[in-house]
Amino acid sequence: MSVCKENKFEDRDALALALSGDVTCALLAGFKQRQSVSLVVSGGSTPMPFFKALSQEPLNWGRVHVTLADERWVAEDHEHSNARLVRHNLVKDTGMTFHSLKTAHDSPEAGVDTLSAGFNQSVPMPFEVVVLGMGGDGHTASLFPNEANLGAGIDLENSDLFIAANPGVSPYPRISMTLSALLQSKHIFLHITGKDKWDVYRKALKTKDYKQYPIAAVLSQTHVPVTVYWSE
Repeated sequence: MSVCKENKFEDRDALALALSGDVTCALLAGFKQRQSVSLVVSGGSTPMPFFKALSQEPLNWGRVHVTLADERWVAEDHEHSNARLVRHNLVKDTGMTFHSLKTAHDSPEAGVDTLSAGFNQSVPMPFEVVVLGMGGDGHTASLFPNEANLGAGIDLENSDLFIAANPGVSPYPRISMTLSALLQSKHIFLHITGKDKWDVYRKALKTKDYKQYPIAAVLSQTHVPVTVYWSE
């Protein structure tokens, strides 16, 4: 099991500050080895306090490349775009370089090859930090339970960086990093809130049923340590 530490906090603001501090320390360590480092974040409402705290850290943000673990296949100015969320709440005027996962193609299936080719050339790899979230159904990134491409998404023998995903619980098709791509990182931090998600996380720790709990594929791998940040 790759989980090395579980951090529990009294409230979400305390969690956000601690996570921000640990991400900052990891990025600073990366600066000692490389001119530019990369940070992968997740969308949704959970990371908003973390984004606010991290954007205020006194880092040389011009050396940081930021991208997403997954994205809904919508225009970047769409209200449900993760790119829009990250640009407005994390990147802002910090000087970070943001790399969107959305291409001009009509579907993620059509855009995945173009995205992968450009990504390899523009984003420093391995990633310094990956910050993942988790849904109440055990999905992470856009690796959803029983989704048609889930097998390819969690197959460590699959060298593809991205898969297209069409989860039935979502009104939008999506693009997602594969597990093998997410593991090209020095640190993985899992950011979850609420008792329900904690219970799902604990169940996922005890199973290798990745189709039911895709997050279990992250937790059971032995390539990269996973540190969990949780509050009620």
